[in-house]
Amino acid sequence: VPIVNAMLKFDNHARCEGAEAARIATLSSLDAEVTASVDLAVREVLNYIGKLKSDSSHREIVLGTFSRSSTLKSILGKVLDAVGQSAAPLAVLCSQSSPGEEGELMANDVAGAECVSDTAFLERIGLGRIHLVLIGADCITPREIANKVGTVTLAEACRGAGVPVYCCTDRSKLWDDVYPPSLESIFEVVPINLIDRVL
Repeated sequence: VPIVNAMLKFDNHARCEGAEAARIATLSSLDAEVTASVDLAVREVLNYIGKLKSDSSHREIVLGTFSRSSTLKSILGKVLDAVGQSAAPLAVLCSQSSPGEEGELMANDVAGAECVSDTAFLERIGLGRIHLVLIGADCITPREIANKVGTVTLAEACRGAGVPVYCCTDRSKLWDDVYPPSLESIFEVVPINLIDRVL
């Protein structure tokens, strides 16, 4: 989706400007969108952490992630820096995200993060040991998101346990059509009503 959207944007620029100027404008636009999306998500995650901290029963706040996302990596890095050594420590727990085990890579990307099997991750959600789940998206339509297979099961478990799910991505993933593009078998469509916030 981002590649298609970038090419459409490039094509629109290229009709009225030189190719090099269009390339630079498109890349600058995408960089600005990513930065704005990361900053929005950081603010919202920090607001939620602030609400959890006001509840003295949370001695450690655990953020969960699913699959691997460069946008989530940036968000988590900024959130961890902002929280620092506060009274309520912050932990990042990555679901392994089988098949593919991208969660293991995500855990390596984020300082201090831990990776557990998908089953253990779902069990911790049910036990109330994960307080907020952050996912990315490969595509966002007006009614659904497309993401790694297993996201529907995860979102349903979170809904049942009262754990919010924030979908954090940049605007280049927005798909104007109501129907998602064709997906490889490793992706699935997730109804938007299973997601608490799309940032």
